[in-house]
Amino acid sequence: MKVTIKDIAEKLNIDMSSVSYALSGKGTIKPETRELVRKTAEEMGYVANGIARKVSTGKSNLIGIVMPNVLFAYGEYVQHGFRMLSDAGMETSVSLTEFTMERESMAVKYLLENRASGLIIKSLFGRWEEIPAGHPLRLAAKNKLPVVSFGYPISGSPFGCVHIDMLAIGRMLGRRFVETGRRKVKLLIPHPPPFYRNVKELLKGLEEAGVGNYEVSTAHFDPEKNVDGKMSKPMSQYDIQLNEFLTEAGLKSGGAMMRKLISEKEIPDAIVCLSENNLMGVYNEAVRNGIDIPGRMALASPERSLILSLSPVPITSAAVSMKSAAEASVAMLLELMKEKDSASRTVSLEPELFIGAST
Repeated sequence: MKVTIKDIAEKLNIDMSSVSYALSGKGTIKPETRELVRKTAEEMGYVANGIARKVSTGKSNLIGIVMPNVLFAYGEYVQHGFRMLSDAGMETSVSLTEFTMERESMAVKYLLENRASGLIIKSLFGRWEEIPAGHPLRLAAKNKLPVVSFGYPISGSPFGCVHIDMLAIGRMLGRRFVETGRRKVKLLIPHPPPFYRNVKELLKGLEEAGVGNYEVSTAHFDPEKNVDGKMSKPMSQYDIQLNEFLTEAGLKSGGAMMRKLISEKEIPDAIVCLSENNLMGVYNEAVRNGIDIPGRMALASPERSLILSLSPVPITSAAVSMKSAAEASVAMLLELMKEKDSASRTVSLEPELFIGAST
């Protein structure tokens, strides 16, 4: 049976308000009485009702982080964000959407209902007008909840944003290909269309850097094809990642895309893989088929997390560190929490180029 403030008051023969003030640290309660109440509460196994406190005060120190998943780079971002928020005295709730609108809506609704004080989110929405009336994100704006969008801004929204500049990343990698004399560059995408803004901007950056120097094309993983004996369906490569040791599906789809290029005699001078685990699958398949890296074909990544450190060959990348992204996101959110009427702004993070032996 749950121990209540009333139970403590009856045991000590004092009024409930005195117990409440003693436990909350408020009121003009004598130090000896406050200590007695706290000691008695501990002995009786009393647990404070956090929900009631949030309702009575209308606020909490709860911060929500809503992300598609916690695989690879996202996992690093969430881990750094969690630690920074904890250091700032905040409680953190991490919710995963798995790229579905329904789960994103549920996650934001949960945070609103629990009186969260702020939200960091990688939303599936790109524009404010796409968000339906009554959606929890619109309710967050009406209630002036401080929100930071990670990766890309929700255009037209009142939310802040920490932007990962994929256009700049594409240009950086493209300039490296120009320096090394590449003529045919292919961007490999581990899922079927439609493609999100990160893919479009990365492709645009590669194209801009390659004008007059190289041609750019794309290839994507076909979810209707058989991958290593398993029939795939839309988003199944993502499902396999969750069920088969996380990285196996990415390696398989990368290997499948590389085998397709080899069978069609479409091996380019350079490949950019959208995700690191796909890149490792491409690398493994290329080596198995005697394709020299980087002599015959260069490899590069727009991400850089721990997985690239496991490559037998240091991989060239242009990326924003997830620690830097988390620092910028948390700093912006804490600033918005202090000044709730401050105008929304976007901070664009510059990527860093790492030149490895793969180019």
